Amino acid sequence: MLGGAGFTTGLSDDIDAEMRAKWVFIAALGAVTCLMRGSVGEVAAVPGGTAFARQVVDECASVAAAAAYPVPAPALQQTLATETEAGSPLTSSPYREYRDTAM
Repeated sequence: MLGGAGFTTGLSDDIDAEMRAKWVFIAALGAVTCLMRGSVGEVAAVPGGTAFARQVVDECASVAAAAAYPVPAPALQQTLATETEAGSPLTSSPYREYRDTAM
């Protein structure tokens, strides 16, 4: 149904694991961009920024694993790559709301 509207669709063999992996991505992105007050690329550009982002992703993944939903390695690697990408303009919606109201 959504394929006709231009969405990429697919069936999941383990929707719980995919939802937890998505939660880790979203939680880490929100934490990194809100706490550091910048985009992924801006955080990656400062000394210690990439290490900070990796630690946040690791912490979020640890929480998911403790809840019996470890993030599959490929998804975790993709999250780490996305959240430490130099020059990336990616931000979280909570950060954008903060930024827009703080100005």
